Amino acid sequence: MLRIGAAAAIGACLPSIADADTSADALRTVDAATTEEIVLTGSMTRVEFVRKGLQLHLKQIQRDGRPPLLYADRYLQQAGADTLGNPMAVVVLSGPHQGVYGMDGFEITGIQMSGSRVLAYFKHSSLPLQSGIEVTVEGDVIEWRGQAAWNGADDVDLDFYFPLLARIKLSGPNLDRLVAGELSGTARGPLGDLNFSQTYLGGLSTPAYLIDGGDCGFAFLEDSLADFAADPGGCRQRSAVIGNVFPLVDDLDVALELPRGSQGPFAGWRHRRLLLGTSRFGGQAEYDKAESDGTLPIIKLGDSVDLGPVFTYLYDGPWKVAALWLRERRQHLPMRASPASWYRETTLLAEESPDGLFRAGRGLYDLPLIMRERREVGSDMLSLPGFSEPEIMGTQKNMLNRGDYFYTAENLGGLEAVRRGVEAAHREGGHILLYVEGLIVWKRSRIGRSKARDWALMNADGSLTENYKGFFDMCPAEKGWQDWFATTLADVVRETGVDGFFMDSMLATDNHRCFNPKHSHAPQPDIWNWGLRQVLRRVREEVDKANPNTILLCEGVGDMAREFIDGTLSHGHAWTRMNFTVPLLRFLHPQMRTFEAWGMQPHGRNAPLWPVAKPLLWNAVNGYRVFAELESQEQLAPLGRMVRKYFDMYPEICDAQVSAFDTACVEVWTQIFESLPRVLTVANATEKPITARMTFPQTVQTGILFDRCDQRTISVRFGKAELSLDPWEFRAFELRP
Repeated sequence: MLRIGAAAAIGACLPSIADADTSADALRTVDAATTEEIVLTGSMTRVEFVRKGLQLHLKQIQRDGRPPLLYADRYLQQAGADTLGNPMAVVVLSGPHQGVYGMDGFEITGIQMSGSRVLAYFKHSSLPLQSGIEVTVEGDVIEWRGQAAWNGADDVDLDFYFPLLARIKLSGPNLDRLVAGELSGTARGPLGDLNFSQTYLGGLSTPAYLIDGGDCGFAFLEDSLADFAADPGGCRQRSAVIGNVFPLVDDLDVALELPRGSQGPFAGWRHRRLLLGTSRFGGQAEYDKAESDGTLPIIKLGDSVDLGPVFTYLYDGPWKVAALWLRERRQHLPMRASPASWYRETTLLAEESPDGLFRAGRGLYDLPLIMRERREVGSDMLSLPGFSEPEIMGTQKNMLNRGDYFYTAENLGGLEAVRRGVEAAHREGGHILLYVEGLIVWKRSRIGRSKARDWALMNADGSLTENYKGFFDMCPAEKGWQDWFATTLADVVRETGVDGFFMDSMLATDNHRCFNPKHSHAPQPDIWNWGLRQVLRRVREEVDKANPNTILLCEGVGDMAREFIDGTLSHGHAWTRMNFTVPLLRFLHPQMRTFEAWGMQPHGRNAPLWPVAKPLLWNAVNGYRVFAELESQEQLAPLGRMVRKYFDMYPEICDAQVSAFDTACVEVWTQIFESLPRVLTVANATEKPITARMTFPQTVQTGILFDRCDQRTISVRFGKAELSLDPWEFRAFELRP
């Protein structure tokens, strides 16, 4: 729908409503002396733009029956649009044009609209930049697409914030919260105090987040497929940005410590790209030589970047309403189903410490003994670090020498010991994963002294990235590293018979740029996600030649990596300081197979920041597989065995989809799983006995709670049930009619 703005009502030169083609206008120029309002409508969602002369601004987003989303003042009282973003801002990171640019500098060169779509092209008043944005409303989903072309002679580093919605309010800045696809899912807030910036991958495990107001909210999904292309030409670094200080810094720890600020709350996506200058492509003369079918709305003499598609879904209800929509939108992701039947039934992963074998006077022949000890906590699978040779013979620093994985540690018994140890562990029903580093190499290792420097990440100033002293950081997009790493792991499988690998750092390392001019991706540095996918693809190709049952686990969480790996390992509770309180990734993708750590505390603390059993119970209730760290092993072993007992009796807990329906219960944690029959999990995460009073939604009809482990039943009358739980107790039940 096209409406005449208030300022234009007195101007006879403006088009009238009768003149507007509400189905689809042709592309047209605009009169710099006129004003008009553009209204896009869906089912219950309305998006309003205002054109003032050559400028276009997002004015409002509103869902029927709800207050407006955007406000014009810092106190969030006056409905309307702020000058920040709404819908785009550009930050030039360096060079003569360095600075922040809002919508005021973008001048319309052409516009096309209908009742649900607007397409506008712009030139910038002070930058050699042309761009276009397209906004479409379908139902209650807004789709944002953009494109920008750089026509400056020199390269430029740009951040495009699109869409960027500012100032936003649902229930209020002290009530609204962020639910992010950070690791396995986090909740942070309140929004009025929050400054949050995380990149997908490396911080976000899925390119999505929710702004949740309790009984309503909106979801953001950045759904570009550029990382899946055969080449990285369309890639850029993509980050979720939610905050009150603009522009936000990249470092999340720094961002979280920033003062509140007065420019928000805002929410959006940041697209970072090094745009190459016209001097690399021959400029106007080369452009004019190309075949042409007429004048294009954007002239691209230099490099360009695509923005989006980004989808915004306005919803009523709890966060699971939006998560259901995200679950559907992300189902296109391929996720590997391991052919190893033993792995599909594995729910707990244990570990050995890097120097644990030395301290205990053991070697690789003792792997079956170690597996027996790990069964005391309920695990049949072990991650073993430090299996390869140390840098200097006769020393015990095996773990430091990351890279020389082909050379089995002679100080632990050598190749014959690991072969025999793995075989014996298999006979007892155990399985061994060897620890390798996916992204760093010890500089003084054999490969470090030969080829690793050539594969290393390089900063823009020509220095090599070094996040850990004495290590090269590998560029995942460099083919030499991909081939060497993949071939080495395949050779280790052939030589040792090991069941697979835990690849540290791979999905848990910050999203890096690489400016190494010798790499095949040069000169484009924003290749991190594309490179990770390529290196994991190569590893899968090579290890499958040795044994197609090879298990690959990565540290961190990343949905797109599951195409080639079998699962992930995450320290979600410790890394987020217990903000891992919403099981978002478990809800979106039950097939993610994330082993969540059970209780590691942040280092440098004299006393625990939370009860050690709390993360384990939270993981169990929400259906996460469990990584049983050595830390707190003796204390958590009885609870670990209890969880394993229920996981064995109820495979639905780890495999079925989390239900969109919740029980009402304030005393304990609960979760429902959509299996046949439905399964309920319950945990008392306190040190006191509790009588839990649960109320089931009408959509979940049940008359009996049946415990398969002890065959006890609990009656449900009028949708209500009571359950007594001991301190730190976990239970599961079938929901029977």
